Amino acid sequence: MSGDVDSGVCLIEQALLFNPYSARAHYVSGWLRIFLGKPDLAIENLVRALRLSPSDPLAFKVSAALSYAHLFAGRYDQASKAAEAALRVRPDYLTALRAATAAKVLSGRTDEARRLMTRMQQLNPRMRLCHLADLLPLRRRQDFARWSEALSKAGLPE
Repeated sequence: MSGDVDSGVCLIEQALLFNPYSARAHYVSGWLRIFLGKPDLAIENLVRALRLSPSDPLAFKVSAALSYAHLFAGRYDQASKAAEAALRVRPDYLTALRAATAAKVLSGRTDEARRLMTRMQQLNPRMRLCHLADLLPLRRRQDFARWSEALSKAGLPE
């Protein structure tokens, strides 16, 4: 559904009607809610995904998504903890690194954020602020602004 969030929501709601116990469907629903600017609904879906499949080898992805939901809900310490949970499993997972970096800046831990930014730039030296819109199709402008400004403060180049 590349970029078609509304169609994605319709499809994932149908999938959840057919199988409300699908951890993957709750995970996808969580991301869609993040994109739509509904972080609290995203958290519900993502927590449910973790409960339904606690030993899923891809649970680190759910934790990373959860970090964005908390970030956009203004819960920066929880965002940081969720991102760190993902990074314990996959230390080089860029999605989680970006969330952790933003959360650290927004909670006033700029030095920690800059260390994470150094790591991100080692992993992806081509990453720039202008690429962020391609990564997350965020509908709420304030979510994108909060995220991109935090990454800029951490040192992500234009």
